[in-house]
Amino acid sequence: MELNAQIVSTSAEFQSSAVGQPQALLFHSAVEKLNELLLPELGENAVQQAADSGIDFSPEATAERIVGFATGFLPLFLDTHANEDPQAALDEFIQIIRDAIEQGFAEAREILDGLSVLEGDIAANIDTTFELVLEGLERFEIEMAPEDL
Repeated sequence: MELNAQIVSTSAEFQSSAVGQPQALLFHSAVEKLNELLLPELGENAVQQAADSGIDFSPEATAERIVGFATGFLPLFLDTHANEDPQAALDEFIQIIRDAIEQGFAEAREILDGLSVLEGDIAANIDTTFELVLEGLERFEIEMAPEDL
């Protein structure tokens, strides 16, 4: 009975925090997926969650953090792929982080939809954040062309 009460309490706390800070949930979900997909390449806990209550969770700030965390691992990735063609290594890295980010966003949307809060401003902010992340990845890929590596 006590375990059930703890489960209900934890579930209510999670739902309350997800409703109150959907961008935080989105960021956390994206970071978790990045950790999972980068594990074979870069090891356990490659991306450390840095979100706390004082962080700006606007779409722009959230997108900037997601892109920054994801792309910050390029030097380490290239070190582990030093014998590969630089463009091929960059393409592989971009694909890994893009897949991780897309999966993270999908999971966050699913959670928020399950909580019946994926509507209005929340849905619009998540869509905006996703678009900004994809734009950031495109800029990064252009900036990191092999002649720049």
